[in-house]
Amino acid sequence: MNTLEFLRTYEELKSYNPGATVYGINGAMKELKRLDTKIHHLCEMYCNGDLDENGFDTSTKTPYKKLDKLAKDLNIVISVNQDPRGPAVCLHLPSGHYNSWDGETWRLLW
Repeated sequence: MNTLEFLRTYEELKSYNPGATVYGINGAMKELKRLDTKIHHLCEMYCNGDLDENGFDTSTKTPYKKLDKLAKDLNIVISVNQDPRGPAVCLHLPSGHYNSWDGETWRLLW
């Protein structure tokens, strides 16, 4: 993620969590990046036939639970894009701001 994209994402998340510290938001962004990478990798494996449907469902349970917890902590809605051609984690921001082609979600562009 370039510096400008990082600052935009930080400012968006900070506006919904006024009591959060810089370290809290930064830590949440690092966790989002880690989960995005893990889920993206699992989606690629599923697409390439390395995981069957049962293996994919089992492998993604823990990351999805962590994303749900993170969404509650950040006061936003998070969805997952299972298409391996793009970012896996999609943020639905209350402000309606977006940075993706769908015109609805804020993607973590690393």
